Amino acid sequence: MLGIKNDSGQVFVFCNGFRNNSEKTIPDGQVTVLSLVVQPDAKYKVYANGTEIMDNPNRTSDMTAINPNFNGGRQREIFLGGGSGGWSALNGNIGDIFVYKLALPDVERQTLEADLKKKFIRE
Repeated sequence: MLGIKNDSGQVFVFCNGFRNNSEKTIPDGQVTVLSLVVQPDAKYKVYANGTEIMDNPNRTSDMTAINPNFNGGRQREIFLGGGSGGWSALNGNIGDIFVYKLALPDVERQTLEADLKKKFIRE
């Protein structure tokens, strides 16, 4: 789960029972393109407007062997904007969402992010 805490704007990732908070915050009202790229061993990187803001190089797990009973079976769900299990709902707007079966190579991710920035961020 990729999220932004409503009270602070702090970006976080919740993966396989572990929550990782970034030092990066998104200011209230700022339009931001967020990207989460996850590998099969659960390593991931998060980008905000094309700049890497967090990763987890030392925490890995087999993403093919998730406990089916963890969190009531919710480990196979993707949450987009809605709260679940006590999580608050997103207080904002979601522009576009892209989900790929395989992690995009950096060049393709950067191209997609640039296109989204043109669409949503007026500089």
